[in-house]
Amino acid sequence: MRANTTSDSVLRLVKSQSTNSDTPINETVQILLNGYEQPAVLSDARDGHIVFFNDAARQKIGLSYSRHGDKTLEDLFNGHSMVDENPIWERRKNKYEVREEELEIEGQKYIHSVIKPLAEPDLADLQQEMAKLLVHRFHSPLNGVTGFTELLKDLSLTDKQERYINSIESGLDDFKEVLANISDLAHDVDVCLNTIDPHELKSKVLALYSSAERQKIDVAIDPEVTSLYSDPILLKAMIKELLDNALKFGDNEHPRITLHFRQDHTIRVTNNGNPIPEAQTQKIFYPFFSSKARGIGLGLAKCDYYGQALGYTLSLTSNSRQKGISFDIQMR
Repeated sequence: MRANTTSDSVLRLVKSQSTNSDTPINETVQILLNGYEQPAVLSDARDGHIVFFNDAARQKIGLSYSRHGDKTLEDLFNGHSMVDENPIWERRKNKYEVREEELEIEGQKYIHSVIKPLAEPDLADLQQEMAKLLVHRFHSPLNGVTGFTELLKDLSLTDKQERYINSIESGLDDFKEVLANISDLAHDVDVCLNTIDPHELKSKVLALYSSAERQKIDVAIDPEVTSLYSDPILLKAMIKELLDNALKFGDNEHPRITLHFRQDHTIRVTNNGNPIPEAQTQKIFYPFFSSKARGIGLGLAKCDYYGQALGYTLSLTSNSRQKGISFDIQMR
């Protein structure tokens, strides 16, 4: 783990403070290390034993004077992996980058180590990169298959061949829908906030559905909710995704869906379908997870993606036959 580099500025600081006869060496070192926001450790260069560490090291990586006084820095980690020729050390399932330099204080050599916690990759960023890759790789072959299918339709086909072509076109339509949903996840979301009339928003959302579907949806707006401040396009898209989900999974015989604009800055969509199995409740917001055989599994993922852009929280707040299955958009 040795870098064997020397920081002139740090060394000058140590030397300048150590020349003050009124300040003991141990106090000087503590002043030095506590000046770092990241965990910092000073070890004896001869045997590697830890001599001092700062408050950040104690708080962020769990060091204590009583437990680690006879240990080396390497003893505190569970091993390391190499990333771009740099060692990445692990402790308690967290990853760290350790940068070291050699210091000399009154003839004694020390190793000064700064431990930088490495942030985990952002799931939303990884999801977007994956979506971009899929759209790029699938778009061209999809267009090619669609073009050849159109050419085949111009030929004289038997009934059996026409059935094959119809089956191919049905599959292409499904694939195009999947690709359109992935494309929505692949692009950055532009947020444009405006004041929204909830009654007008309700009308625009319901206009997206057929008369038969609208009859299954009850809308309630609390008297206190006179206006909303949000992105009208994204918010409408989120509500539609939740209503689509409710229509798909609601009770087949007597579906009853409620869209409720609540005074606590929450928009709740409830359906009276079967409760979601406990094993699935943690997966429903993941892309491509669906309990339906022909399901795409991108509706709730896309809804959550829009919510993150707006700073909203999307959550499953009720999951029972008695109270219904409810999803809440908790607005800011």
